[in-house]
Amino acid sequence: MKRFMIFAALVAMLAPAAMAQSVDDIAERAYDLLKAKNYDAAFPLIKQAAEKGDCESMGNLGTMYYKGLGTEIDYNQALRWWGEAEKKGCGDAIKAYRDELMATKSFEVDGIRYIVKADFTLMVTENKNYRGMKSVQIPENVVYKDKTYIVTSIGHEAFYNCRGLTSVTIPNSVTSIDSKAFMFCEGLTSVTIPNSVTTIGDEAFMYCEGLTSVTIPNSVSSIGDGAFEGCDVLTSVTIPNSVTSIGNMAFTGCGGLTSVTIPNSVTSIGDRAFYLCSGLTSVTIPNSVTSIGNMAFSGCRELTSVTIPNSVTTIGDGAFSGCRELTSVTIPNSVTTIGERAFRYCVGLTSVTIPNSVTTICREAFDGCRGLTSVTIPNSVTTIGDSAFNLCSHLTLVAIPGSVTSIGDRAFEGCGGLIRIYSKISDVRQVKYGGEVFNGVRASCVLHVPRGTADAYRNTAPWNQFTNIVEE
Repeated sequence: MKRFMIFAALVAMLAPAAMAQSVDDIAERAYDLLKAKNYDAAFPLIKQAAEKGDCESMGNLGTMYYKGLGTEIDYNQALRWWGEAEKKGCGDAIKAYRDELMATKSFEVDGIRYIVKADFTLMVTENKNYRGMKSVQIPENVVYKDKTYIVTSIGHEAFYNCRGLTSVTIPNSVTSIDSKAFMFCEGLTSVTIPNSVTTIGDEAFMYCEGLTSVTIPNSVSSIGDGAFEGCDVLTSVTIPNSVTSIGNMAFTGCGGLTSVTIPNSVTSIGDRAFYLCSGLTSVTIPNSVTSIGNMAFSGCRELTSVTIPNSVTTIGDGAFSGCRELTSVTIPNSVTTIGERAFRYCVGLTSVTIPNSVTTICREAFDGCRGLTSVTIPNSVTTIGDSAFNLCSHLTLVAIPGSVTSIGDRAFEGCGGLIRIYSKISDVRQVKYGGEVFNGVRASCVLHVPRGTADAYRNTAPWNQFTNIVEE
């Protein structure tokens, strides 16, 4: 059965569409709670199912925001989730609510449409008439039917796809620029965000392909996911020290950015935050940051230097993969895990210092780093992952500590330049090995082993491929 809510009677409609079982289970449990009018318990489950893509839950979530069931009334979120449901082809059941909201809570003044929020302030909302506008000046106060309202937010998709819009004035009464508010406004060249704004929503300026500069005021605490994604001619951005988090994909594809200073208020850099910022040459990460997200700087092919502070404990998967001009990196002794593909294809990397805080070098961490000539693995490391140093063809020397208990598949495959391997493993028979660990490494490579262990190495794969084993 469909799980849309008709709140007059709170009854079900039609039959459910096929969906992934896990999402279906969440949505069904939520619907049972809705039928029992246990809105507080239902809301987080509905939200979870909606975020996982369940169409009916998207519509229901919008209606819960509209009615204030299990959450505070939020017309912006109501319109957002109804819109998502409509895009997925199941918006008919909630059309009446959308029409009711627009008929009873919205009005238009001087070509700009507003919605009266629950706190009796105004949110700028979408209007097809915006498509022909070249400039918009949003007022701080609006008079309608002898009542004065304050404009406090620019709503979800308010100016979405207004490709001819070249300038916009945002008053300093506005506190939030919501998701996709200016998405695809490719004619915008600059925008000044007033210092009243605290939140820049997800994808707020996504694909504003003409945007060259943006100043983020020091009132903003978070930059949403994909906020400036695809702004490929953006050359400068100022991130103030009020910002604590940079969202996932916040600046993805901003190929015009050459440098960025992250303030010491930021604690986390999201996944793909600066992915494919191909013009970025330098970045300073402050010692307030504790985690660098997956693929955060991946594809920044002009990045030559990066300083990772000793506050960072995790370098995410693919964090610096494809940074071809990066020549050296010092990993601080606060880091415990180097993620999968963290420095993959950093072909210019000639040296790397791995601190003795690291316990795991994940799979493909340095895969394809053909400029790397030597690496010392500290005696804190227990696991060298699959293809960790695969195709490091100029690697001449590697030291493997006695702490290692697992060496993955093809860990050193294609390291044809290896001349010496220093292994401190005292009992090689207790180590777990993957296949083709040293495939492509010359048999004549000198293997240095602890005194009294040469015979064990000669009789244990993959070490038995080496013909020159020296005890020391």
